[in-house]
Amino acid sequence: MIGKALALKGTLAAAAVSAALVGGLGTTSAEASIPSVYHVATGWQYYDGGCRAQAELYYYPASNTAQLRTNVSDPYWFAACRVITKVDFDTNVTVISDGPSQSAMACAVLDPTCASTTYGAWQIFTPASGTLQTLKGFGIDLSQLVNDARLSFSKG
Repeated sequence: MIGKALALKGTLAAAAVSAALVGGLGTTSAEASIPSVYHVATGWQYYDGGCRAQAELYYYPASNTAQLRTNVSDPYWFAACRVITKVDFDTNVTVISDGPSQSAMACAVLDPTCASTTYGAWQIFTPASGTLQTLKGFGIDLSQLVNDARLSFSKG
C-alpha cells in the first residue's frame, strides 16, 4: 500500500513538472511580460589577480541562439591575461550548465604585438544549449522555460 502511494506521488510530481514545462498550469500576468531576448552584461570584474574581464550576452529563447562578447584588461607588464566566460541558463526547474563558453586574452602591457586591453569580437552560438535544444525538440517553449542567463569568469 505504501509503495503504491509513493508511486502515485512520484507520478503526480512528474506530471506537475511536465505541465509546468509546457505551460499547462495556466497563464499568469508574468507570462505577458516574458522577453523575446535576454540581455546580460557584467561590469569589469577581477578574476585572476589584476586581470579583469567583462562580458555581454544576448540570448534569444525562440531560436535558442546566444551572442557573446568577452573583453579583457591586462595591467601586467610581462604577463598575458586569459579568461573563459561561461554561460548558464536559469529555468523554472533547474540550472542548465551546458551553455556556451568563450575564451579571450589580453597581451602584456609591454608586448609590442598587441594592445594591453583586448575588446573581444561577438560570437554566435546556435544552439546555445544542447539540453535546451532537446527540450525545444519535444515542443517545449523555451521562452516559457528560461528565466535568465548567468555569466561567470575563470582563468583561461
